[in-house]
Amino acid sequence: MKRWVAQKLELVALIATGASLVAHGGDIPTCGLNDAESITVNVTGDCGPAGVVTITLRDASCSVSVSGDPTGLPRSGHSSDGLSSGFSLRGDEADGVVRECTAEKQADVEDTYKLSCFVRRTGGSPSSTLACEAELSPVSDECDLRQCAPLACPDGQEPRSAEGACCPVCVEPQGEPPVPVDPCADVECPSACPEGQELAYTGAGCCAECITQSAACFEQRDAFEPELAATLALARACETDLDCSFTLLFTRCGASCPVPIAGNAVGATHETLRLAAEETCPDCLPVEPQCSSEQYMTGRPACVDGACVGIKDE
Repeated sequence: MKRWVAQKLELVALIATGASLVAHGGDIPTCGLNDAESITVNVTGDCGPAGVVTITLRDASCSVSVSGDPTGLPRSGHSSDGLSSGFSLRGDEADGVVRECTAEKQADVEDTYKLSCFVRRTGGSPSSTLACEAELSPVSDECDLRQCAPLACPDGQEPRSAEGACCPVCVEPQGEPPVPVDPCADVECPSACPEGQELAYTGAGCCAECITQSAACFEQRDAFEPELAATLALARACETDLDCSFTLLFTRCGASCPVPIAGNAVGATHETLRLAAEETCPDCLPVEPQCSSEQYMTGRPACVDGACVGIKDE
């Protein structure tokens, strides 16, 4: 079975589950039908002071929150398939710096995660500059940082974890994490193209470029239209206005202005169309959406006759 066909079947199941929950007075899941879960872990490493935090994934949601000691980790993030599959954290810092962290479950150590954090300027390109690393290990009788004796470090030192030990020790600080220089920060990108051309991403340079797509691309886009229409029709099923939201679709076959669909179907719809477009439009370069002010999130999303639409209030 093709991957995008399987994904579409999952979309059907997701929407059917959402409709069932609405009918029985339940909440519509917004991401992957996750169960609520939380883990309490010791945090050691060079991202900040050692401490204990609780990481929580909300019921039927991708949203992750972090509570507990100030360990240098961002306080919110995302997990698509549950904490056991890993999660990401993101936080805004001073001077327009963003810290983005990824936690991966370690196969060789039970219930332990390795967390890597990177920094970049707000609005800048994704960064490969590693800011810090941390280990998240389960709180246990053998090691619970809350049971460590208070540590008073002399001036110029701060508490950090020590290899092979549970409780932190005083060390010299490593200084501020490096902030990458974004080579594209001062580049002015084109916002429009001559007639017959599109702003497309070629993989070179900082900006989308004005190009003329191939004849094969236009034929492939035409072939993609029925799948796009059918998937969107499926994703618009709703019961109330609260079920609906706008989303912008970006695939290899082209980018759309925001369209109204059911909020619980956003993730599955994006993935279904992404997989289908990768197969259907191999000769197309992904393009920048070109939406006028009249086309961009026109009005508000609403549920009319069981389908999400955009309407303007008089």
